[in-house]
Amino acid sequence: MKARPAWIRKVVTMAWMALGLGFVGVIYFYSQVTADIDEEGFKEPNALDAQEAQRKLGLYKKALEASARSGFIRLTEVEINSYLSERYWGDKLKRATNSPDAGPRLLEGRAKFSGQEILWYCWIRKKWFGLSFPLVWRRGMELRGGTNNWNLTTRSMRLGKLQVPARYWPLLSKELGDVDRLFAEDRRWVEKLPWVEIRTNNVNAAPELRLYTHPVAPRVSAQRR
Repeated sequence: MKARPAWIRKVVTMAWMALGLGFVGVIYFYSQVTADIDEEGFKEPNALDAQEAQRKLGLYKKALEASARSGFIRLTEVEINSYLSERYWGDKLKRATNSPDAGPRLLEGRAKFSGQEILWYCWIRKKWFGLSFPLVWRRGMELRGGTNNWNLTTRSMRLGKLQVPARYWPLLSKELGDVDRLFAEDRRWVEKLPWVEIRTNNVNAAPELRLYTHPVAPRVSAQRR
């Protein structure tokens, strides 16, 4: 049997090495994208905090209807997440997003405050090429705007443990953005509020979301605090 020339052996070896590296790269990418997020940083939602959030929001809505000129409510992370859990993670969620033709399936969502950003975590199950993938989609959103005109502007994005470059945000939002439909009504309500801020509680130094019944500061200074 005639021996193969050295250059052929080198090409074959390099091809196998490239295939091996490609396979390792695919496995690494899959492990990063589908990695679950450690939930220890989240306080467990509970019925008491959900009731407290609903009580505060009820008082706030009454104050808005009465055109109150001063006042605000404070909402902690656990109160917001408990409210979301009570309001959405049940039959309403299944009807809205979990039908066979609904695309990505939203399983749960949590909010976390980081500086002036709201980190919004969505646990999702998404099908690609007939296979189902568990994903955690995290977006860092900043409140931008002013009196009666607030928007949540995306500042960062991760999929699992993988940081997503900004140029891929539109593509990923197109694939997974349907999960936001469930919260459209609440989001529109927040966008029309007189003033919204993330502040630090003076007593326990914990971050909190403040909803004001009136404008409290110039737009620029509110974003820099």
